[in-house]
Formats: sequence, structure tokens, C-alpha cells
Amino acid sequence: MFARFVVFTISGLMHEWVTNFTLYHVTGRALFGSMMIYFLLQAVGILLERYFLKGHPRLMRAFIWLVVLVPVPLVLNEGLLRVLFLWPC
Repeated sequence: MFARFVVFTISGLMHEWVTNFTLYHVTGRALFGSMMIYFLLQAVGILLERYFLKGHPRLMRAFIWLVVLVPVPLVLNEGLLRVLFLWPC
């Protein structure tokens, strides 16, 4: 369980560095923390899924929407869209 949080924390930090840190230096906009929150939510989601939602398929669908899809704007922010050349100039 601890290893899962370490891995998601490292992944969140890497995404922060590549996208949000770069965005800050290019535009001056600080979106720090958005990617980290998203990745830590994923770690918490896996923990909740394994211990509380096992064997409840209807709850699992709602839970997937809640944990994975609703917070997507945290990770698909201006920084990532600029890195992928999808941000309007």
C-alpha cells in the first residue's frame, strides 16, 4: 500500500515537472499541484476499490466516473495541452 502511494506521488511529481513547471516558465501561469492531486486521487481510488467496492459492479461504474473521469480537467490542463500542441495559439 505504501509503495502504491510512493509510485503515484513520483508520477505526479514527474507530470508536474514536465507540464506545470514548464507552463510556469513559458507563460507565468502557476497551475502547480493539479497533476499531483489527480494522481493521488487515483491511489486513493485503488485503495477504496480494493477494500470497499469489490463485488459491487453498479457501484464500481459510478466510482469510476467519480474518481477517474470527473477529475480529468486536473490532468488535461493548459500545460499538458500546450505540450501536446493542442492549445489554441
